[in-house]
Formats: sequence, structure tokens, C-alpha cells
Amino acid sequence: MGHTQPTGLPGVFETLSRPHIPDIATAVRMFAERKYATGGPFHPDTPGPWRETPAVRSAASRHDQRFLDLFTLEATYIDDTFGHRRHLRQTPQPRRWRDVPTVAESVSYRLSVLRRSAYRC
Repeated sequence: MGHTQPTGLPGVFETLSRPHIPDIATAVRMFAERKYATGGPFHPDTPGPWRETPAVRSAASRHDQRFLDLFTLEATYIDDTFGHRRHLRQTPQPRRWRDVPTVAESVSYRLSVLRRSAYRC
């Protein structure tokens, strides 16, 4: 018997995790689209604290396809290694939901490692 893990509410607040997404490539595409869509942090019509909020928000450059491909590759690796298959392992004690990293946490950590290693080159 497993523990439930709240992941959002369909149509209201859908996280980029199962069961709301079919695969990691879809999650990466949706992540990139949300950043620049209406209400997203880089959409010019999103309110903000600056006098020239539209100029500040629209100054963010969009992710190019190479970055999205890398992001998808890394997220797929993390998900395959630590994500949805983790529940198949037998543990002697019941897991708590906070012990299992979400895909977003894993991707965020892996990207921070990539950024740090890129600066060392």
C-alpha cells in the first residue's frame, strides 16, 4: 500500500510530474512555454515592481533548441535513474513522500551542477 503524493489538481494547478505529463520531453516543452506565456515571469504583460516592467520582462532571451535538447536529455536521465522507477525498490520501512525527490527538484539540482561545471572550463 503506497502513500499518496499530492501533485496538483487537473485543470487548476498541474505540476510537471506524473500523472499530469506523459513524458519528460513534454514537461520540458511546457516548462519553457510557461515562462514566456501570459502570466509567466518573462511575459511583458505580467505585472512587476519595475517602472518599465514590460521592457524588463521581455528582455529575457528565450531558450534555444540546443538548450532545450540538453535539458530534456538531463531530465530524462535523472527521471530514469531516480524518478518514477524508485517506487519499485523494496524498502524495509514505509517511505515518506518527502524522501522522494520530484522530477523538478532533481532537474534543478542537476542543472545547478551543470552550470557550476561550465564555469570551471
